[in-house]
Amino acid sequence: MSKKVSPAGLFQALTLTLKSGLRSGLFQQTTVKQPGDLTTETMPLEDDSIDRAIAPTESPTKKDTKFIRLGQGCLVLWALVAGLVTAIEPESAQYWERQIQSAMLRIRGAVATPDKIVILAIDDETLLQLSGSGRLPRRSAYAKAIDRVMQSGAKAVGVDLILDLPSFGETEVSTDCTQPNQKLAEDDRQLQQVLQRYGGRITLAVETSRLDNRQGEQMRLSLPFCPFRAANISYGLIEYPREANEKIHRLGSAAVQKVRSSPEMAALFDEEKILPFADAVLRSANLPPSTARGENLFLHGGDGTFSRTTIPFWNVLSEENWNSDFLKRGQVFKDKIVLIGVTASNISPSLNTAVGMMPGIELNANAIATLLENKSIRNAFPNSSLAGLAIAGLVLSAGFLQMQTKRPTGRLGWAGAIALFWAGIGYATFTQGLMILPIAVPIAAMLLTGVSFLGTGLAHEYRNKLAFRKTLKQFARAPLVQELIRDQEEFQTLLQEHEQEILGKQLGGRYKITKVLGSGGFGETYIAEDSQRPGNPACVVKHLRPASNNPRHLQLARRLFRSEAQSLERLGEHDQIPRLLAYFEEDGEFYLIQEFIAGSMLSEDLTIGRHLPESRIVPLLQDLLQILDFVHSRNVIHRDIKPSNIIVRSRDKKLVLIDFGAVKELHQQLAEGDIATATIGIGTQGYMPPEQCAGNPRLNSDLYAVGMIGIQALTGLPPSQLQEDPETGEIAWRDRAIVSGSLAAILSKLVHRDYRSRYQSAKSAIEDLAQLTNLSTLTLPPEFFVAAAMEIEEDVTTTRPWPETFGEEELPPTEAPPEV
Repeated sequence: MSKKVSPAGLFQALTLTLKSGLRSGLFQQTTVKQPGDLTTETMPLEDDSIDRAIAPTESPTKKDTKFIRLGQGCLVLWALVAGLVTAIEPESAQYWERQIQSAMLRIRGAVATPDKIVILAIDDETLLQLSGSGRLPRRSAYAKAIDRVMQSGAKAVGVDLILDLPSFGETEVSTDCTQPNQKLAEDDRQLQQVLQRYGGRITLAVETSRLDNRQGEQMRLSLPFCPFRAANISYGLIEYPREANEKIHRLGSAAVQKVRSSPEMAALFDEEKILPFADAVLRSANLPPSTARGENLFLHGGDGTFSRTTIPFWNVLSEENWNSDFLKRGQVFKDKIVLIGVTASNISPSLNTAVGMMPGIELNANAIATLLENKSIRNAFPNSSLAGLAIAGLVLSAGFLQMQTKRPTGRLGWAGAIALFWAGIGYATFTQGLMILPIAVPIAAMLLTGVSFLGTGLAHEYRNKLAFRKTLKQFARAPLVQELIRDQEEFQTLLQEHEQEILGKQLGGRYKITKVLGSGGFGETYIAEDSQRPGNPACVVKHLRPASNNPRHLQLARRLFRSEAQSLERLGEHDQIPRLLAYFEEDGEFYLIQEFIAGSMLSEDLTIGRHLPESRIVPLLQDLLQILDFVHSRNVIHRDIKPSNIIVRSRDKKLVLIDFGAVKELHQQLAEGDIATATIGIGTQGYMPPEQCAGNPRLNSDLYAVGMIGIQALTGLPPSQLQEDPETGEIAWRDRAIVSGSLAAILSKLVHRDYRSRYQSAKSAIEDLAQLTNLSTLTLPPEFFVAAAMEIEEDVTTTRPWPETFGEEELPPTEAPPEV
């Protein structure tokens, strides 16, 4: 059971088949047998014709080139768009870049947190132990905890709580700091004392809010309650900017810059010396942060990453726990930065960070750790303009790499591979090098480039496929092609489609095509009716189709066309050569109109295994040589004489020589008259002598072909089945035939390997054959047999005996002579 192949595989297979088949003579040329009948004969094509015949499958036309240039234009376009988007940084681009960064952090996973940061977490257990009501601990609890960790040697304490109001229930106390000597609740008074005692090492949190009033929206800053504003206390803003993806990626310094954009807030920040919370805590600990490399957080992990250094707040207040091996009377706080904040699930304000939801106190711990370890993440490019240029160059380079493969799907695959490689570089740079490379935009541009190459490439292949299909129609009769396309539904109707397109078409306003005869390297051959002659007689139309509109190809086509027309015009004077009726150019294609010769092909008489008698072979050779004598007198070499180019005319059984498509004018270039014009080796294998194969045909090159036809008629074997003598290089055929020595000598001289030992003219061969017309009294001059002395017996009037091996190949006997 045959398998179906992909269109691309079939396209390549058929292209190779066309080339190999055309060069090896596997395709068939259809010719006229009788009016209304067709027959086929093997007709190899010359190499340059092969390339022209299948050129549409390999060489892009101008329209195809447009698709190629369109793909290249798309590459430049996407590179420019990627560069501009990277430089301008629209919100959509920022969204996807931040989303990719979030994904990379999740892929990286959690990393170890520094031991210098301890979190006193007001968790669910603390609320249960201290208040039992789910409310935050009393201010006195904060005072006791701060006092204990400070006495234990903590470097600083950061309180991530907004303490802008009096204790719960103290409504009579004013928040106006201009009113001195206010009566404070005991909880507030205890906290006030602790803050005054350790003021220089404590940071309190502040935040902003927006109020709508008659003047419009105004920003409000929530500072600590007035009694808590002890000398040297640091204030830290606990806000972080949200990015386009609504997640927190940057340090708090970006939020401070945004708030300070208001002149009133900038003045207040300067007056109160408000810093980002992480910066303020480090300053309180007398650990000023190193100059930040970038403005992006180094998030160590998701919620709970600092669990190793997180202690429930109530443990510090419990005497039992304080004295336990766990806290060691506060030794775990020595030289540490202590952060107090809420992690309880019911009251904790979780924030959406790049690694997920996280309590504010833990986000602050990540910010402090980022500055403490100098791990802030910076952009790889110092400014957006430089980033845009770099990304444009990157996309162009990726596109050029994609162009190294010709297959559209391969280019898309390369685009995906390059995009994946760039994503890997971006991941390594982000997680290990702490730098941010643009990833989303260049990857999108690379993939769009690959898609563009895919689209334009498929369009290019589709157009080439149409051109290939059009060319394939010409060879649809070939068995090898039919075998390949047998299971391909799209090619099943090629022959019918081609004939439907051609049949009925009128050329030159008078020649109506009625039948498609066959195809060759340069075009096709049809039978047509001449509507402007009485009776609409049939004629032969030779169609020369240039491979492309390239001016050089058209010039070559016109030259070949004109050469053939001029030769046929002169040669048509002979009765046994078809006359040229007209020639013209139409729509960039060329047409020759020739006389229609009704008859059968000589190849039908020279079938394999059939032996013709000498009584038929001698007149056949004489007829052919007489035609060639006329042709050579016009300085023309046919160069493709073979049985399929010879018609046995129906009305008088005379031979007619056809197909002068390979004719070349001869030019005398040497004083001795030697023909030295070198041309390409055009002809059919087996019927070409060595000098013609080498591209140097001579007048007696055609005589070689005539001799091979005679040998084929005698042996019943085509030239391809005859071997060469390993010593002399001559064709070994005598043991395959029953032939008189006289005719054998003539044939041996006609097919001599060396053209100088061959008959030099058709006339001299005709003269020798004339002596064989009376087979009973054959007499030839002795000198005629000198060249063949080793092959021919002395008694030339007798035939050679049957060889011992004759008949082993089951060849039919020699045909009986006709009755007299």
